[in-house]
Amino acid sequence: MFARVTRVDLNFPLRSNRMKKLVRILMSILLVSILSMSVLACNKDGESSTADRTVEPMQFSYNLEEDDDGNQTYTLTEFSLSAAAKEFVDDGNWAELAKLFNEYYKVTTYTAENVRTLTIANTHADLPVTKIAANAITNQSFITELVIPDSVTEIELGAFVGLSSLEKISLPFVGNKKGAVGAGKLFGYIFGSVGGTGLTSVTQNYNEGTSENTATYYVPTSLTTVVVTGEIKAEDVTVNYYINDNDEMVIVNEENSLPEGEEQLSVTFVSYENSALQPFAFYGITTLTSFEFNSCTAIPDYTFYGCTGFKTLSFADSITSIGKYAFANCTSIRTLSLNKVTDILEGAFSGCTAIGKNSATEQNTVNFVSVSNLGKDAFKGCTSLSKEKVVNLTLANKEDAFDKDFFKVDEE
Repeated sequence: MFARVTRVDLNFPLRSNRMKKLVRILMSILLVSILSMSVLACNKDGESSTADRTVEPMQFSYNLEEDDDGNQTYTLTEFSLSAAAKEFVDDGNWAELAKLFNEYYKVTTYTAENVRTLTIANTHADLPVTKIAANAITNQSFITELVIPDSVTEIELGAFVGLSSLEKISLPFVGNKKGAVGAGKLFGYIFGSVGGTGLTSVTQNYNEGTSENTATYYVPTSLTTVVVTGEIKAEDVTVNYYINDNDEMVIVNEENSLPEGEEQLSVTFVSYENSALQPFAFYGITTLTSFEFNSCTAIPDYTFYGCTGFKTLSFADSITSIGKYAFANCTSIRTLSLNKVTDILEGAFSGCTAIGKNSATEQNTVNFVSVSNLGKDAFKGCTSLSKEKVVNLTLANKEDAFDKDFFKVDEE
């Protein structure tokens, strides 16, 4: 960038010291203006001041915690960028941001392509990082991918507010923590309830029943992929109990023994208390188009209910069970590959109106070769699916899983 300099004729007679002083002042002002414009031009070309570049570009703040047993861990409380880093983010200059990171941390790993991935360290000062506090990483529009380490066991409400460019997130679990209840088990929990540009409002159910069992969060509109690194598993839990004189169920355990003369009863149910994923986790998250589970055998009930962003589903060979209404009303799914799935429970794919719809290159048949248990209404309302596209399904109760007369033979 060049500044236009107006020519000043200094050959006229200077009749007083005052006039000479005035000329010197004018020349000084002109020189300062030229220098300022030159510096501005350099800054716009991607160079920041030396002082800025000496400040750590990525700044993490931690709190030291200690439990009742004396075990010490760290909580991540805040992440921010230096002034120099913010300049490059504001300009969208990812190459210079990567250069700044490499220079300061004395590495060569950052590039323009990966500099927008933020990976949280699993340790700080040789102690594990186990918790991420509310509002720890907020309004950082440069982040497109966020990686949370397996050392983290709790993420507070609204830890990641306003990440308007986030496209992918990797987590050891979904929600507040393993075994969380109520709204704490929902995916939207970690993004909080503060709206903004680039965020999508989602209302998630967290239990069956009335509208009181819902919570509204603001998830990045750009977020399409979720990776869950922790183990997803269902466990059978048996509870012993008896019915007292008031017709109330009383649990029998170490602290509450069975009274003499009472009949002990028992009930077995499926628990996800130790699972990285619980029922309803992604309920209504319409931005998602794909998911990856590192260790999963069963997808819980209502997990992806109403996730209308999915177009293709192909289950990993480790997944053998699909829970009740797990993918119900996912109205954009066309292609469904069940692979090693053996159990499809009630309503699992009900209302998936695009399953089986032809594409330009695929007929989109559904192969049931591994399925041995098919629940009621599992494919009810799948209006694009025809009996010709249902392959290798021989179960006696198959008609209960589809719409009435789905398998009816056409009269000639």
